[in-house]
Amino acid sequence: MRLLAWAHRWLGLPLSLLLLVQALTGAIVLFKHEANDLLHHAALTADGAPPLPLQTLVGGVLRDRPDARLLRIDYPETPDGTYILRLDRGGTKWRLSVDPGTGRVKREATVTGWPIEWLFDLHYTLLLGKDGQIIAGLSGLGLLILSITGPVLWWRGRPRGRGLFAVAGDGGQARFLRDLHRLTGILAALPLTILSFTGVMVALKIWTSVLVGVIAPVSGKPAPLVVARADQPLLPLDRIIAAARADRPGAPIRNVRFPGGSGRVVLVFLEDETVTLPDATWQVWLNAYDATILARYSDATMPAGSRFMEWMLPIHTGSAGGLALRLFWCLSALGLAGLLVTGAWGWLARRDGSPRTLRVAAADPLSPGVMGLRLRRPFGLPVRAEPGAHIDLHLAGGLIRQYSLTNAPGDRSAYAIAVQLEPAGRGGSRAMHALRVGDLVRVGPPRNSFPLDRSAPHHLLLAAGIGITPIIAMADAMAGNGASFSLHYATRDAAGVLFADRLCRLGNRVHLYPADAVPRQRLDIQAVMASAPPGTHVQACGPARFLADIRQAADDLGWDGARVHLEGFAPTGPGADAQPFRARLPDGRIIQVPADQTLAQALTAAGLPVAVSCGQGVCGTCTLPLRSGHALHKDQCLSQKERQTLITPCCSRGVGEIAVG
Repeated sequence: MRLLAWAHRWLGLPLSLLLLVQALTGAIVLFKHEANDLLHHAALTADGAPPLPLQTLVGGVLRDRPDARLLRIDYPETPDGTYILRLDRGGTKWRLSVDPGTGRVKREATVTGWPIEWLFDLHYTLLLGKDGQIIAGLSGLGLLILSITGPVLWWRGRPRGRGLFAVAGDGGQARFLRDLHRLTGILAALPLTILSFTGVMVALKIWTSVLVGVIAPVSGKPAPLVVARADQPLLPLDRIIAAARADRPGAPIRNVRFPGGSGRVVLVFLEDETVTLPDATWQVWLNAYDATILARYSDATMPAGSRFMEWMLPIHTGSAGGLALRLFWCLSALGLAGLLVTGAWGWLARRDGSPRTLRVAAADPLSPGVMGLRLRRPFGLPVRAEPGAHIDLHLAGGLIRQYSLTNAPGDRSAYAIAVQLEPAGRGGSRAMHALRVGDLVRVGPPRNSFPLDRSAPHHLLLAAGIGITPIIAMADAMAGNGASFSLHYATRDAAGVLFADRLCRLGNRVHLYPADAVPRQRLDIQAVMASAPPGTHVQACGPARFLADIRQAADDLGWDGARVHLEGFAPTGPGADAQPFRARLPDGRIIQVPADQTLAQALTAAGLPVAVSCGQGVCGTCTLPLRSGHALHKDQCLSQKERQTLITPCCSRGVGEIAVG
């Protein structure tokens, strides 16, 4: 499946622009006749005079254009329509609208002067002639593969198809695009498979007819030749066409063609309503010197393989099903355009989770010791910034540091973070404070282990110091959505209040507790939580002691642990006083955990990888069952009751021997 996913992605991305052109032009070309009439109604409408002989009309046009060769005459589709003459003038194709009653040329232009015809040529040949037709056919083959592999991947990736039609609106840009891409693909898979298959059969007809001929007989069309007669003039067109009419009495003429451009062979297409095939024709080749019939070809007498091939075009153009099918194909083509955009954009937004090189777009001090940074993606591509999410910064010397995103709602131009300088730290904050505008830094994609529970009737936002970084993003988001919340923010002093302007805009929902205030206003966590409305959820970020007080208050008040969401910003790995211990697994194996290693690291090294997100015992991602033994709990996410049966292996340790898993 991994190989299939790789093939789907790396076939779709290179073909995306080409297929986008095919999809958009195809959606318009499906209504070619209606669009032409809309754009050129006056030029395609006859004046109403009795029709002149066709030879008179054609002779007049060619007399005024001695350098032209007549290639084709399209008959009017309606009683008040005009002839369309196709000419070759010095290698350039021209189209002329000629009034049947007066012979007046009502519109004359190359293909570019007929916009819908230009779009048709772009769709069918990419404006590159036969070579472009082959390229278009091969791109259709790529679409056929994509239309088949996509649903297979989505179905296999979701047992029993669960969630196939779900689109997450709160999972970030990358997830939204992925879900929208999947949903559109599922709905459009079948019609796109049919459209791509029939398109390939039409564009690569020479090749595909050989393959069809292996299964069922396929016959080629006649190609009669007539030797030039210097002593005999060509008959008038009207006499030649009259001979074709006599071969199929009563059948309307669709068009007249001149194979080779010499005029010695005339091919007349007449409608054949006796055949169930849409747009079926009776084709007659005639000698222009004496009007004798050289060959006939009828859709009614074709062998099975040829009949199958002839069905491909009317299915692809929608004429096999009338207006309803054309509308359906149009929606499918627009769906393909959406698939290409969401697929390519989603890939750019997600990029397989690996770190990317971003440029520092701004580096400004927010307060003494705190630097605000904005990190911009290449080409100004938008970023995904959910409230509560953080990014990993990969610094020199192998340092990796996590910083919460502070983006305001709608701010997608760059990742916004705030970094507090820690002089006694391990160098990460110093490296961040040394960054300047224009510097490059490796950044991992956003991860959210601290999401908002949007189902809560009220949110209590608690922050201390630099812990305001994820909280301010949550507050702004909820204010924009009209959600109920209050924010309590404790700082060492008034100068340490970050994002003062944004806090001010939130009004009386914000309560500040600077330690240097006179008189001092201390944040009483238990009192604030006790006065919260029923069902309130807590979102808190700050130092370990601050979060421990919140957890204790929740236990004292009897709050359900699921209503308390905490995130810390200080690592809580093995300390200097850590002791080794043993962990017994359900299969009886015993894992030795050294003093300088966490339980999660020891299990991963033993071939039992543990999913770790925050690494600090805050998010609860790595929680494992604690079956027996005594544990030293260092987490900030479990209640006292939960600690009796659970352990966070990223930070908590055992005493002697514990049983986990």
